[in-house]
Amino acid sequence: MPFTLLPSDFYPLNPDNASYLNTDAISLLGPGNSLITGGGAASAIDKVIQHNGYPETVTISNYTVQGAGKLYRSCGDCTNNGGPRHVIVQNVRVSGMTSDLVGINSNYGDTASVSGSCGVSKKVCQEYKGVKKGEGKSEKVDGTGKCGGAQGGLSKLPAC
Repeated sequence: MPFTLLPSDFYPLNPDNASYLNTDAISLLGPGNSLITGGGAASAIDKVIQHNGYPETVTISNYTVQGAGKLYRSCGDCTNNGGPRHVIVQNVRVSGMTSDLVGINSNYGDTASVSGSCGVSKKVCQEYKGVKKGEGKSEKVDGTGKCGGAQGGLSKLPAC
């Protein structure tokens, strides 16, 4: 069952009790900063963390993901979509990812910082053009100018 977190909430997921999901595991509605540390998720067909609220920073650290689409996605087509949203990914281990590790909306000023992480995903950080609900589809854009940290601009993560 997915969890919807408000900024003041903290939901620890530990590796011995990983969450097995079909879609978004955690939906962050904000505004306010969120910290997701320790634990992990498995078998998420789409993304593990859906970030709808703004402006805020989400920090994801010491987290493990097995068999998912993305680890994190800034909302691509929310009602009243905007930004900026920021994500910091530190010391994350992934395997069996079917998409990019992180997806952000560069046109809304979103940023990503990725460091100390390892495993198999497609791109480390993919930029998108975010849209408001009903105004089309959020499409990938070229470039990684808003993708930072030691690994944000890499085409893939190093093996664990």
